[in-house]
Amino acid sequence: MRSVKANYSKTEVLAKCRSTDFVKFYIRLYSEQEGILVEVQKVYGDSMSFFRDSRAILDAAEGRAVSKPEEEEPLYLRLPVSQMEFIKDATLPPLTFEEESESVNIAAELLAS
Repeated sequence: MRSVKANYSKTEVLAKCRSTDFVKFYIRLYSEQEGILVEVQKVYGDSMSFFRDSRAILDAAEGRAVSKPEEEEPLYLRLPVSQMEFIKDATLPPLTFEEESESVNIAAELLAS
Protein backbone atom coordinates (compact mmCIF):
# COMPACT_ATOMS: atom_id res chain seq x y z
CA MET A 1 0.00 0.00 0.00
CA ARG A 2 1.25 3.47 -0.82
CA SER A 3 0.89 6.32 1.60
CA VAL A 4 0.08 9.72 0.11
CA LYS A 5 -1.53 12.67 1.86
CA ALA A 6 -3.88 14.58 -0.44
CA ASN A 7 -5.75 17.86 -0.13
CA TYR A 8 -8.57 18.27 -2.63
CA SER A 9 -9.53 21.57 -4.23
CA LYS A 10 -13.16 22.66 -3.97
CA THR A 11 -12.96 24.90 -7.04
CA GLU A 12 -11.06 22.74 -9.57
CA VAL A 13 -10.42 19.07 -10.18
CA LEU A 14 -7.07 19.05 -8.38
CA ALA A 15 -5.43 17.07 -5.59
CA LYS A 16 -2.31 18.47 -3.92
CA CYS A 17 -0.35 15.44 -2.70
CA ARG A 18 2.70 14.64 -0.57
CA SER A 19 4.19 11.17 -0.26
CA THR A 20 6.01 9.66 2.70
CA ASP A 21 9.24 10.39 0.77
CA PHE A 22 8.30 14.11 0.94
CA VAL A 23 7.62 14.33 -2.77
CA LYS A 24 5.05 17.01 -3.51
CA PHE A 25 2.94 16.56 -6.63
CA TYR A 26 -0.41 17.57 -8.12
CA ILE A 27 -3.00 15.35 -9.75
CA ARG A 28 -5.40 17.01 -12.19
CA LEU A 29 -8.30 15.44 -14.05
CA TYR A 30 -9.58 16.69 -17.41
CA SER A 31 -12.72 15.65 -19.25
CA GLU A 32 -12.00 14.57 -22.83
CA GLN A 33 -14.21 13.08 -25.52
CA GLU A 34 -12.54 9.68 -25.10
CA GLY A 35 -12.79 9.75 -21.29
CA ILE A 36 -10.81 11.26 -18.43
CA LEU A 37 -7.25 12.57 -18.84
CA VAL A 38 -5.09 12.21 -15.70
CA GLU A 39 -2.12 14.56 -15.24
CA VAL A 40 0.46 14.00 -12.48
CA GLN A 41 2.85 16.94 -12.02
CA LYS A 42 5.87 16.91 -9.69
CA VAL A 43 6.39 20.10 -7.68
CA TYR A 44 9.51 19.00 -5.77
CA GLY A 45 11.20 15.95 -4.31
CA ASP A 46 13.04 12.82 -5.36
CA SER A 47 12.51 12.00 -9.03
CA MET A 48 12.71 8.22 -8.62
CA SER A 49 10.13 8.24 -5.84
CA PHE A 50 7.88 10.50 -7.93
CA PHE A 51 8.28 8.17 -10.91
CA ARG A 52 7.15 5.14 -8.88
CA ASP A 53 4.18 6.98 -7.34
CA SER A 54 3.05 8.60 -10.59
CA ARG A 55 3.38 5.30 -12.47
CA ALA A 56 1.21 3.61 -9.82
CA ILE A 57 -1.39 6.40 -10.07
CA LEU A 58 -1.51 6.24 -13.87
CA ASP A 59 -1.60 2.43 -13.88
CA ALA A 60 -4.50 2.49 -11.42
CA ALA A 61 -6.33 5.08 -13.57
CA GLU A 62 -6.03 2.71 -16.54
CA GLY A 63 -7.19 -0.27 -14.48
CA ARG A 64 -3.79 -2.01 -14.49
CA ALA A 65 -2.36 -3.94 -11.55
CA VAL A 66 -0.22 -1.78 -9.29
CA SER A 67 2.99 -3.21 -7.80
CA LYS A 68 3.41 -3.09 -4.05
CA PRO A 69 5.98 -0.62 -2.67
CA GLU A 70 7.61 -3.44 -0.66
CA GLU A 71 8.56 -5.06 -3.98
CA GLU A 72 10.35 -1.90 -5.09
CA GLU A 73 13.64 -1.89 -3.23
CA PRO A 74 15.29 1.56 -3.11
CA LEU A 75 18.33 1.95 -5.35
CA TYR A 76 20.75 2.44 -2.46
CA LEU A 77 19.66 -0.90 -0.92
CA ARG A 78 20.18 -2.95 -4.04
CA LEU A 79 23.94 -2.93 -3.57
CA PRO A 80 25.48 -1.55 -0.37
CA VAL A 81 28.48 0.72 -0.87
CA SER A 82 30.70 -1.79 0.92
CA GLN A 83 30.01 -4.32 -1.85
CA MET A 84 30.67 -1.99 -4.78
CA GLU A 85 33.76 -2.96 -6.79
CA PHE A 86 35.34 0.49 -6.88
CA ILE A 87 35.40 0.76 -3.09
CA LYS A 88 36.94 -2.65 -2.30
CA ASP A 89 40.52 -1.62 -3.07
CA ALA A 90 40.18 2.04 -2.13
CA THR A 91 42.41 3.44 0.58
CA LEU A 92 42.20 6.83 2.20
CA PRO A 93 45.21 8.79 3.35
CA PRO A 94 45.60 8.91 7.13
CA LEU A 95 44.13 11.96 8.85
CA THR A 96 45.58 13.86 11.75
CA PHE A 97 43.55 14.33 14.91
CA GLU A 98 42.96 17.98 13.95
CA GLU A 99 41.66 17.01 10.50
CA GLU A 100 39.29 14.43 12.02
CA SER A 101 38.07 16.99 14.58
CA GLU A 102 37.47 19.58 11.87
CA SER A 103 35.45 17.07 9.83
CA VAL A 104 33.29 16.18 12.84
CA ASN A 105 32.74 19.87 13.66
CA ILE A 106 31.68 20.66 10.10
CA ALA A 107 29.26 17.71 10.08
CA ALA A 108 27.83 18.81 13.44
CA GLU A 109 27.29 22.36 12.17
CA LEU A 110 25.53 21.08 9.05
CA LEU A 111 23.28 18.84 11.13
CA ALA A 112 22.46 21.67 13.52
CA SER A 113 21.38 24.07 10.75
